[in-house]
Amino acid sequence: ARWWDKWENRNEFFNPDGSWIHNLQRIYTPVFRPLHQRMWDMGRGMTPETCEWDVEGGEMQALEKLLRSMLAYEPLERLTAEQLMTSEYMVKWAMPAWERQLERGKNA
Repeated sequence: ARWWDKWENRNEFFNPDGSWIHNLQRIYTPVFRPLHQRMWDMGRGMTPETCEWDVEGGEMQALEKLLRSMLAYEPLERLTAEQLMTSEYMVKWAMPAWERQLERGKNA
């Protein structure tokens, strides 16, 4: 059986149809911030011009897609480590940044 079916406290958080029960008594406001907003906060910017992510070039969108694939509820829906390493975010932004850091370390 799926973990969802075995979860004893599921009815405290979800309706029988799987929709979330909005219980403001149990949840604090920060939990309600969507992933996209949390990423803006991490990038410390309110606009594409002030954000540390390459918003216009697609970095933020690629990172959000990567994180969502890692946070999938169903384990079988999550990407494998190999798929993560070949994701758009890792190939275009993370690995090149890591390689630049390695070079800076060698030259320091």
